[in-house]
Amino acid sequence: MESNQKIGYVEVDKPLSEMDAPEIIKLNDSWFERVIDNRRHVERDALLNISFLLDQQYVSVSRVGAGVQLTPIPEKKGRVRTVEQIIEPVVRSEMARLLRTKPQGIVVPLGNDPEDYEAAQAGDDGLAYVIQSHDVEEYMEQACLWMITGGTSHLGWGWDPEKIDENGNQGDYYFRSLSPFEFGVPQLRQWNINEQPYIMVTKAYEVSEIKERWGEAAKNVTADRNEKFSSLDDRLTSILSTSNNQQGSYGGAKERSLPLAIVKETWIKPGFLAPEGAVLVTCAGQILEMKTWPKWCNRRYPFAKLEYFRIPGSYWAKPMINALIPLQRRHNRAASIVVETMNVLSQTRLAAPRNTQVKGILGGKGVMFETPLTATTAVTNISAPPIGDLPFREMDNTRGAVRDISHQHEVSRGTTPPNVRSGTAINALKELDDTASVIPVRSIERAAQTMGRHILSIMQEMWDEPRLIYVLGETGDIETHSLMSGEKVGGQFVVQTGTAYSYSKEERQQQVFRNLEAGLISPEEAIRHQEMGTSRGVLQERDISRRHARRENQKFTEMTAVDPQTGQPSKDFLMQQFQSLLPADWHDHPIHVSEHNKLRMRPTYERWPSWKRALFEAHISGHQAALMAQMETMQGVGAPPPEALNPPQEEQAVPQGA
Repeated sequence: MESNQKIGYVEVDKPLSEMDAPEIIKLNDSWFERVIDNRRHVERDALLNISFLLDQQYVSVSRVGAGVQLTPIPEKKGRVRTVEQIIEPVVRSEMARLLRTKPQGIVVPLGNDPEDYEAAQAGDDGLAYVIQSHDVEEYMEQACLWMITGGTSHLGWGWDPEKIDENGNQGDYYFRSLSPFEFGVPQLRQWNINEQPYIMVTKAYEVSEIKERWGEAAKNVTADRNEKFSSLDDRLTSILSTSNNQQGSYGGAKERSLPLAIVKETWIKPGFLAPEGAVLVTCAGQILEMKTWPKWCNRRYPFAKLEYFRIPGSYWAKPMINALIPLQRRHNRAASIVVETMNVLSQTRLAAPRNTQVKGILGGKGVMFETPLTATTAVTNISAPPIGDLPFREMDNTRGAVRDISHQHEVSRGTTPPNVRSGTAINALKELDDTASVIPVRSIERAAQTMGRHILSIMQEMWDEPRLIYVLGETGDIETHSLMSGEKVGGQFVVQTGTAYSYSKEERQQQVFRNLEAGLISPEEAIRHQEMGTSRGVLQERDISRRHARRENQKFTEMTAVDPQTGQPSKDFLMQQFQSLLPADWHDHPIHVSEHNKLRMRPTYERWPSWKRALFEAHISGHQAALMAQMETMQGVGAPPPEALNPPQEEQAVPQGA
């Protein structure tokens, strides 16, 4: 291996372990300058896009040091500046299209043994609990919004040993959505995030917050007023608080009252500098933290990139709004002409001899053109030239171009195109619009898969004690589980490609009907998938029976032949438990049989002792007998004898020492 290597275009001659603090800080600052230069164009686009989204559209982009900021365009006296928003509806529709459905994934077992299936099921439950309890969907929504406005956004996650989870356990997950202003890479031509030699998260914090978080390591941190870097907080706050009519700079040139410092969090890929990888955090010339990569990373960055439209050979993607800004400017120009013309047409325009009293009669609400004193022409009305339809055609053309670029035509907005009556044709047009979102949707699916795999790895490594989790079941009831890493959690999380594609409610309902006709689902499942509000009462009644049957499953799972009072196997104690679970005439027997059969198909059932399986099958036979009795009663045949509800109990002897 060479003694000197270039890591992120900066030459290094020794690993981090052999560097002193000033050398490490200098190296990280050099990397910081590199990533800021690489993302300057991304910041420019994102700032301009956000400004247009917030109706501040008469601005220009200017460079300040290594950063960029927005500057308002001076107004011209007597000219109208109209903003007729056409970008915001497109962004709202695009967000709805990307978030309409969710990536569907499952934890698949790593083998064919029953233990592998149980570990995968435990991992699936644990993953669902983490996603629900930490509001991961909100972070995904924020990342999608940054992806639309900035082209590229990132999701991050990890484990904080200092946090306390909702059940009081030490250590918990954390998630974050990172904007283009907070994420940097050194190699612009490398599109794969895991091939970057390092990545950097840069964020402005208040000095007091830094000292509270990092304690003794941050005692010498002071405010950082680096003119080459303007934080997102400064510039975005300026955009949000500055109106179009105000003069001054859009971009945070003014000093803030709160002291800020830039925290540079660098994840260094395992290699020459750090064989096991390194996480380096510096701020204002101080090292706040330096550690190796956690094992759960599996030598991959705990970040995922979301990109809207990938540029060939480039890390940063192109946002949708970039192509809409020129059209928005054209639209505003045409709308301003219309308003100016309306102002002219609304005024009275007269021609009258000088020194007449007409000007006083107008009272400032019109314009009078004076003729020479020698003229004898009477007062005449001067009509303004007609505006014509050119501005209106221009506005229609820009709206049409926006629909073409965003792939949001009539069918996407809920209206039917002219002369189109065929349902097949309408669905084809809708599908054509939706295919435009395939690229960002695939990006969302890949991000969800990467995040899910790391969540499982963290669970296996860090959940070293039993943790109580709550999983929302299919019927809306809460199922409680207790998991331990390394013993119950396993498998690999896989997101099925195409599950996050956009589908309308009507399309989903048609698919449900097709599955019902083909016999792939039951009528009850069809009702559930249709999301029909009128069926809520029916489902609630059915769910009560399902929950009751599942409680019986749980009681059979926990059933033991050992009497807790004597500590010895007891057939009488076992039969008491069995008698308490006998089917009753008020049970919903078809649902009980269905839920009990689901338990029999699980790998855990195969490991039950023979005596427990015999009792469980006898219990199912009791439900089946009761169901037959009900059917015969309705047909007038008569009910079977009562012993039909009590199947034989001596089929299997209770083994000694069970």
